[in-house]
Amino acid sequence: MTILKMLQKVFKRTPWRESFLVVLTFGLTTLVGGLLTSRFQERLWSQQKEDSKKISELRVATKTFEDLSSVIDKRIYRMDKLARWMEDNTDQSMIGRQMNEYRDTLYEWNDSYNKNKAKMNLYFGKDISDRFDYMHGFFKDTGKVLEEQYYLDPRKRNSEKLFFVGDRIGDLNRMALEINERMIEKIQKQEVGVFLKQ
Repeated sequence: MTILKMLQKVFKRTPWRESFLVVLTFGLTTLVGGLLTSRFQERLWSQQKEDSKKISELRVATKTFEDLSSVIDKRIYRMDKLARWMEDNTDQSMIGRQMNEYRDTLYEWNDSYNKNKAKMNLYFGKDISDRFDYMHGFFKDTGKVLEEQYYLDPRKRNSEKLFFVGDRIGDLNRMALEINERMIEKIQKQEVGVFLKQ
């Protein structure tokens, strides 16, 4: 015997049967409605929390991209500027100033290299971090040739080696562009930080 049939039998002849059924129906509707509302609210809060976390990660990733892009561009620019002044070979005091600017940038780069590599790895993935590492090696090799030429007597500087530095700077620019595009793509796809797909 079902509960409904039992209730019908008990309240079959009572005058307040309909009142009881109305109260029972209201109570069950309230209970079921409350459970459904609670469930939907829980899902909504969970989604809002996830959205908030994603927005936060996107902000940090965007800031990280801007910082990394800036330090890469700065190093390329300072290296290119020094190489161009050395090719011109006329104003040694200006070449000395360009070397000081390059050194300052080099110190900044080296002081933050591991931090920048870790950020790139955490926010943009190992593939981009490995590309950054490859670029670092390219910078080192190019910088070594550039510095060797700087310390030579200006009349003994090798124009072929400075031309080589210019070519390598072009390669570094292409690498920087590729890394920047890949980071931007990950930001646009919202695949950064804890949402990174490895």
